Amino acid sequence: MSVAPARKAAYDVVLRVFEQESYADRVLPTAAAGLDARDRALAQRIA
Repeated sequence: MSVAPARKAAYDVVLRVFEQESYADRVLPTAAAGLDARDRALAQRIA
């Protein structure tokens, strides 16, 4: 079973926020690079 790219990006953002005390709004653009607009919106909503 594979994970949707948007969900993987959101997970990566949340992980960095908790483990590295990063800010989600700073990490999201890098994590969501290459996603289409709909997937970026989902990743942002989840994170």
